[in-house]
Amino acid sequence: MIPLDRLRNIPGAENAFLVGGSVRDTLLGRRPQDYDVAVFPPVRPFAEEIARKIGGHCVDLGKPGRQIIRVAARGILVDVSPINGPTIQADLLHRDFTINALARRLSSMETIDCTGGREDLQKKKIRMVSAGAFVDDPVRLIRAYRLAAGLGFEIDPATSAAIKTHAARIRTSAGERIRVELLKILAGESAFPWIVQMARNRLLFSIIPELEALKDCPQTGHHDFDVWEHTLRVLEHLERILIHREELLPAGLPEPPAFLGNGTPALLKMAALLHDIGKPPTRRETRPGEAVFHGHHRKGAEMAENIALRLKFSTRERQVVTGVIRHHLTPLWLFIHHEKSMTPEKAATRFFMKCGPLCPLILLHAMADHRGKTLRPVLDEDDHTRFIQKLLTAYFTDFQRNIARPPLITGHDLISEFGLRPGPEFKSILTRVEEARLSGEASSRGDGLDIVAAFLAAHGLGTAHGD
Repeated sequence: MIPLDRLRNIPGAENAFLVGGSVRDTLLGRRPQDYDVAVFPPVRPFAEEIARKIGGHCVDLGKPGRQIIRVAARGILVDVSPINGPTIQADLLHRDFTINALARRLSSMETIDCTGGREDLQKKKIRMVSAGAFVDDPVRLIRAYRLAAGLGFEIDPATSAAIKTHAARIRTSAGERIRVELLKILAGESAFPWIVQMARNRLLFSIIPELEALKDCPQTGHHDFDVWEHTLRVLEHLERILIHREELLPAGLPEPPAFLGNGTPALLKMAALLHDIGKPPTRRETRPGEAVFHGHHRKGAEMAENIALRLKFSTRERQVVTGVIRHHLTPLWLFIHHEKSMTPEKAATRFFMKCGPLCPLILLHAMADHRGKTLRPVLDEDDHTRFIQKLLTAYFTDFQRNIARPPLITGHDLISEFGLRPGPEFKSILTRVEEARLSGEASSRGDGLDIVAAFLAAHGLGTAHGD
């Protein structure tokens, strides 16, 4: 935290002001993560004085026409920029929301509030400074929901109406800026109500137009809802599952589990939001009132890839979102096999091998997907939940333990024992042996060699070992 007393005597401090989020957070009793200082020009000499006081260095961040100098020191960040207008009050009137349009004179810590920001903090209200705020910077449309979600505030009716009026403007904003705000909303424990509000105000459909087709797209079979209502219920159930994950995951995992680190819950929720976007384009009526969606998981992953590219998701973020969508039906197929008393161990092992670290995410999604299909309450101990829990346990215990052990045979064995030459079939053969090892079908080198011999005989490749 900045030792503010050390900054009050900097030459020019009487004309410099702490502004924005740091003032808001301080008034809320929160510790600011960083600080913004607005100062009458020239900016650089004042920034250099701050750097000397706190033992930091200056970095130019501004774009043409907007000078910003960042002072960085021992985990402290201070962004210094020129006051926008002839007075600090004029600057504040150009800001987005009243709770961000607050300033404190650096020399005296006098609070300057010309928009009613302190009252809105007390009322826990997000209110625009003016409707022009959304015209000046359309990213503020989604930032309203990010602030509301993060602070537990409500958006006031006039601001909500203005968001609906200007929703389409978000399409002119840079994808990476939208992505930052959207993932921050989804990172919260209860993003669901804010996503619902964004949809009602058409902002969500302006950001992701592909979701529009989910509305009034009917489903049949085990579904009580159209695709859009089902999607919202999946997101709602997923958040409940994540909150109560300790009751559902195998005992002994760290908290939070490693697979939910690095912002992954937000990506899992993004996958839930997009998991059925492939249904409208793949919907085919087999007869009146009945429809199928063959390949919707593949089509959905393809569409999600394009959305993620448009919003400038990182490679890893795209892989998580599209991977969950592409494989989200696999747990259902495994469950159907299980219900028909077919042995799923080998199929489950193939799933674990193919999807690797994504498996726990796909399984949590599957649990939410199942619960989001029906109006009837789904008991925590129903057959599907027990089956998913069994797969989670198998993944984190047997599979994780066994995958760390050395394989039964290697490519050298294929060469020395069977006279094979390295080629495309090597991977298929070794994968077959590894699958047998991980599913418990094989446990020794001899077992592995026998599997290879049988594979070669069945495919007419090479000769059996020992010949």
